[in-house]
Amino acid sequence: MTSTVIRAVPRIGSAWTRTSGQLSALLLETLDEPSSGPLWIGRPALRAWGRVDTAVRAAQARSPYPPGPCPGLCLVPVRPDDVATLGAAAVVLGRGLLPGGEPRAAAVLGRAASGCGTGPADLVRDLARVHGVLDLDLAADGELLYVLAGVGTGGGRAADAGERATERVLTMWRAGEDRLPVDPAAA
Repeated sequence: MTSTVIRAVPRIGSAWTRTSGQLSALLLETLDEPSSGPLWIGRPALRAWGRVDTAVRAAQARSPYPPGPCPGLCLVPVRPDDVATLGAAAVVLGRGLLPGGEPRAAAVLGRAASGCGTGPADLVRDLARVHGVLDLDLAADGELLYVLAGVGTGGGRAADAGERATERVLTMWRAGEDRLPVDPAAA
């Protein structure tokens, strides 16, 4: 059995559905790729995504813990190897965005983006964003917050931990939202 770690994602409720659906569609597009190519990572990434998405969906569906130290976050147990696999998939698929990059990745991104009504760069950004948030090790803050979820706290260490964790997670989650895709010819 693989151990789990506690990670935090923003509490966005039903808005998670869009991210979930688009990342599922992206990873499903990799299933037709040959097993000898770099996009084979899509198979383990799809399994990893299934486990992560199930945990996050359950956490998003639960009522927030208003008396707890971080009501704006969902604390979820995830497998570190799942997080690493999602990061590796983001790297491989991201190569399809580069000039002269991986043509098969570009094709997968194009098909998935077309089906989702979004752009290829948006799909890679969302996968990288999810990986980045899940890769944030909140260390002792995360463990304390997980233990105290739903427990009323008037301040002190728990409130400080909640503020630090929320700031880190939301900063990572919002990364790149204000940026437009860069046109390499314009650079």
